[in-house]
Amino acid sequence: MTYKGQVRQGKIELENAIKLPEGAIVKVELIGAAVTEDLHPDIIRFTGIIPGSVNGEEEYRKALESKHG
Repeated sequence: MTYKGQVRQGKIELENAIKLPEGAIVKVELIGAAVTEDLHPDIIRFTGIIPGSVNGEEEYRKALESKHG
């Protein structure tokens, strides 16, 4: 049987709170990796918390202007 999960804080968390028996032998296959190391730290910091109604490009332009004049 195949279960899907995600790594969080170095541990694999299975979806839907699947509980396996203690001592179960499992096989882990990486099917997709997060691309966070290629993103700017500011993007990583704010990913998922900016509402969809915010124009990201405009906010980014304003931030650059305020930072660099």
